[in-house]
Order: sequence, then structure tokens, then C-alpha cells
Amino acid sequence: RYVFWVQDGFIPSTIPSDLLVPKGHTPVASAYGEGFLNYRFNGSDWIFLGAKASLSYIPGQEPWGIHFFLQERDSHGGQASWEMSTFSSRVTAKQLQAASVDPKSIKWSLFQGTSYGGTSCAFRSVTYVQMVSTVGGLPPQTVDNEHTGTEFKSPYS
Repeated sequence: RYVFWVQDGFIPSTIPSDLLVPKGHTPVASAYGEGFLNYRFNGSDWIFLGAKASLSYIPGQEPWGIHFFLQERDSHGGQASWEMSTFSSRVTAKQLQAASVDPKSIKWSLFQGTSYGGTSCAFRSVTYVQMVSTVGGLPPQTVDNEHTGTEFKSPYS
């Protein structure tokens, strides 16, 4: 689940303290993401390649956007991106903090907006994005040379 924030707001109580958005910001949207995290085995570790996920307001609903990673970081260090296809608006952000909440799932994260795109202003005021309540998305545990060069798509939400 992603929570997009602008200035002024409240603090949810279930988020680890190091992932809290600074005071003075308000959530403006919440999205459910479902897709894949992509990894490649380099002979000793699984290297993160990127993500592709559909965004909707609730699971099973028609998607209104996508989550992905830019090929290269923007000028402020952002790479993770969320795009509203219905309003042609995008926010790109850099990860500030991450916390392991469930050992079977990717870390929850706090991102800070770094750049904006599209023709609509829907995401142009987003200052922070929280990625919380994650399920899955981890690379395989296999670390033998037989898998060198192998790519793996790990489902997550």
C-alpha cells in the first residue's frame, strides 16, 4: 500500500517511527499496488533491477496508475516513480528510510519526492510516499553459481 502526502496532517499509529512523515504533511491518496520486483543473480547476490506494479484504490479494482523505477536516478537522487495514468501525473522519489516489518516481505519504506512530470498537477504537491503493508517481493534464497545471470520476477503487493 502506498500513501501519498502533502503538507499538514495526521500521523498513522501503525507505521514504525523511523518511517513517519515529518509533522506538517497530510495524506492525499492511498493506493494498493500489485506487481513484480525484478532481480538478477550476479554469481553471489540477487541484484534489484526494478519494479512494475499496477495501482488501484482497492485490490481487484480497475488500475488508475503504475509504480516503476526510472532507468537512472533523477538529479535529486530519485528513481522510484508512481504515475497516475488517468490524470497524466507522476512523482519520482528517493528512499529515505526502510524498516523490516515482516521477514517474508520487502521492507516498508519512506520516500521523499524529488521530481514531477505529466500534464496534470495531481502529484505535483506530493512531498512523501510511504510504502507499507507489503507482502512478498523478496528475491530467491538460492545463491549458487548455476543461477548466475538468471532473472527472477518476485510477486508483491
